[in-house]
Amino acid sequence: MNLRSVMTSFASGLTVAAAALGGVGTPDAYVSGLLHQTLNGVSITNVQGRRLTACCLGSSGQDGVEIQLNSAWGGATAVEIQHAFVPGSEMRIRPRGWDGTIKGTVRMTGSSGGSTLTADFSDMGATSLHYEDYDANGALVGQGEFPVGGIEMIPPCINPPGSVPFWYFLATWNPNTQSWVFTLQFRCIVPGPPDDSSTNRTIVLTPGLPPGTPVLAGLASLEITGTDAGELQLRDGSLHTLGLECWGLGQGHLSETCDNPGGCTPEEITLRCDNIGSSGQDGVAIDLGHDAGSLSLRSKRCPDCPPGHVTLIKVYDNEQRVMMSAASSDNQATGATDLTLDYTGIDALEYEVVLYDENDNEIGGAFVLSGLQAIAYWDQCPPPRRATWFCQGYKCWLIACVDPMEFVLPGGGVVPGVARASFEPLNHTGSAPMRQCRVSSQDSPIELEGITVQSADGDLNCDGAVDILDINPFVLALGDPAAYSAAYPDCNAHHADVNDDDNIDVLDINPFIALLSGG
Repeated sequence: MNLRSVMTSFASGLTVAAAALGGVGTPDAYVSGLLHQTLNGVSITNVQGRRLTACCLGSSGQDGVEIQLNSAWGGATAVEIQHAFVPGSEMRIRPRGWDGTIKGTVRMTGSSGGSTLTADFSDMGATSLHYEDYDANGALVGQGEFPVGGIEMIPPCINPPGSVPFWYFLATWNPNTQSWVFTLQFRCIVPGPPDDSSTNRTIVLTPGLPPGTPVLAGLASLEITGTDAGELQLRDGSLHTLGLECWGLGQGHLSETCDNPGGCTPEEITLRCDNIGSSGQDGVAIDLGHDAGSLSLRSKRCPDCPPGHVTLIKVYDNEQRVMMSAASSDNQATGATDLTLDYTGIDALEYEVVLYDENDNEIGGAFVLSGLQAIAYWDQCPPPRRATWFCQGYKCWLIACVDPMEFVLPGGGVVPGVARASFEPLNHTGSAPMRQCRVSSQDSPIELEGITVQSADGDLNCDGAVDILDINPFVLALGDPAAYSAAYPDCNAHHADVNDDDNIDVLDINPFIALLSGG
């Protein structure tokens, strides 16, 4: 058993052992599904949603909170940094490896003119540290070797009134470069609900390791400490499993697991959510990113689930509307999975299901009342696997594992030999891209695998590729978004916002050309 599987087992044990912990006035609490443990006598004074307040940070520099990740992919948190601009004060974030040792230190030290940002990753063997500096519009304004003396920072929040400066720290594994990347975003947050957040500056740090240096296998935790700050405000803790921001809903506890006794690659990791009660509100949320074009995932079958157990998958657009809700339950009497799809969140009272065989021939179909009629199917997947969900825009597919599925549609008989089934809402009012997926359950853990999100930037004809066939629809979306929506009703004009500034304009032209060129 290698280090990955050993630490995965440790993480699962930690989750169970700490399940009863958490609450105001205690040294430990679960927030966003992650265990937050106080350091050096600090006590938790408030937990509200995804926010935690701890007190008090003295002058030792050792007072703070440690967030348990136990992740092959890394994780993130945001810390309020108002006091980091007071001369002599300090805020420090240190990632800890699975071997229990600190792997780097990033700190903000208050000065008369603001704060000095310094970074050191020599503890992980780095001999160089590359940085990229981006402004509020995402434009690159500086890059190179990180300055030895650090980077001078000014308070990021002047307007709007009531805004609070936060430092968002993300440590994540990049499978393309086979390296760890540390992203620092300096945000202004106006407390809500809903919160209003803007990012004023982003600094990306990439440690350089000498050839032959062992790559960091994963992160056990993030340690956040400070001096003379009084209260410590943390929020939005998350895992970044498979490169996606994931956090717990309700009382759910998140962890990464590995089913292979010999260990897993990061891509083979399973996202697990434990400590689920009977409310139906506990589970996991996954941020799909601002440019999600498609989503693929599958859940594992629960062998010990109680009768009537329901797993609910919801996909939200970036306007927080429910694009699709899929409630599934294993029928103890028939052995089938009963599936109810609901599109009323986008005002679709009916949807169409179409069944295809392995040669992509249509072999059945029906029009189904949204949220009112159930479909039964047998997925024939080897336990504990289930069929795979794939969603692109407002259309979703259920894809068989190896052997074909059998379906029973409302008012019809059994349809065997189904390789995939498509589901599409009729006369819906949705117009925004996918943004978030939430999976909840009752009285049993959730395990998700094969989670994949593909970007839709530049894919204006929605064929899954960015090529010359996207040029005309891009020009149409740029000049007349309404005409584009009429010509491509199953696509979304947001795909033309290639520079991600929330506007579709001439500033998207050069980034679109770069995508066409493979850049």
